[in-house]
Amino acid sequence: MQASWAVPAMAFIGGILLTHYFERAFRKLDEKLTFAIRTRAARQAYELSYRAFAFDPEDLLFLCIRRWNIRSMPAESENIGPTRVSTTRARPQDWVDSQEIDRARHQLRERHVGNPCASLVTYQIDDRESEDTTKFFLTVQEGHYSDYVAVRDYFGNPEHLNELQMVYQRVKLNGIRSVAESAPMSDIVINVSVLDVSGDVLILQRSDSVTTYPRSWQIGAHETMNWRTERFAGDLEPSPETCFSAARRALLEEIGLKPEDYGGHIAFSWFGLYLRDASFYFFAHVKSRLTKAEIELRIKRDAESEWESRAIGWLPLQQRSLKEVIATWKGLSPIAPQGRTDKLGRTWLPHASVSLVQLWQARNMLN
Repeated sequence: MQASWAVPAMAFIGGILLTHYFERAFRKLDEKLTFAIRTRAARQAYELSYRAFAFDPEDLLFLCIRRWNIRSMPAESENIGPTRVSTTRARPQDWVDSQEIDRARHQLRERHVGNPCASLVTYQIDDRESEDTTKFFLTVQEGHYSDYVAVRDYFGNPEHLNELQMVYQRVKLNGIRSVAESAPMSDIVINVSVLDVSGDVLILQRSDSVTTYPRSWQIGAHETMNWRTERFAGDLEPSPETCFSAARRALLEEIGLKPEDYGGHIAFSWFGLYLRDASFYFFAHVKSRLTKAEIELRIKRDAESEWESRAIGWLPLQQRSLKEVIATWKGLSPIAPQGRTDKLGRTWLPHASVSLVQLWQARNMLN
């Protein structure tokens, strides 16, 4: 026979557990609604910004996977996981003729074009909807810069334009993940725009020695993610770069900037797929504490990759200046070998338009 207090006690405990359950459920629902509202607001601001410049990055085949804003800006210690390594692909390559792309890749390697680099297998985005998705990270395998050049040359041939269009249609029908995971091996690129202490944008003219877009202008540092360049505590061998470590290396090697020159703060705003080259792109931004003259001296004196730049310039961060750069690629085929010249006779990388508009959207993240 149960004690007289047992039933009320069990009911009391049950009530507490039920209350705890509903509180937790409502808290999770509130978090999801808050995230959805913020995401929608960020998306609307993003779309308004691009409309202000009459520019859609998809016109150049830059397809977004993850956007960050001032509310969702990733912190290296909290939202970026270590890059993982795989020896197999997530899905078989199905964009292009495998035999043709393999022949091109083999010929390029025989000519010693490029070095080993990371090639994307898959990714996890930090949508922060659950405890399992608080971190952004990549899974990569060993690739080679020649893989990127082979894909670029393949889609640069007008005979393959129809294949590129078919891949784009697959993204529209099935979403980007399955298409991204079945892409031919290529590279992962970090583009870091740099502001001087007064807020002007560093631009660099590429030298005649670079493989792609010689003499065209780029925004800030533009670097391929290396293969296994870092060693972490406890590792038996070096680990692949993360987006943050690759960005720091790009700033150091191409511009001579150390973390203390920009307060260690790197603001990432965009990750996605550049369909034209099957390349995955990060766009990030820093504001330096240095003047124009000091940054130019760093490039000439300290940058290991100074030979990649032919000239240094500056661009005011104003809508008018951005529109002039965007106009050089507006309306052109995404496989065009180069854009139009601006009023100063400069040609620009296609990525420059995306980088500048991303910088415009992210400028409050740098304060």
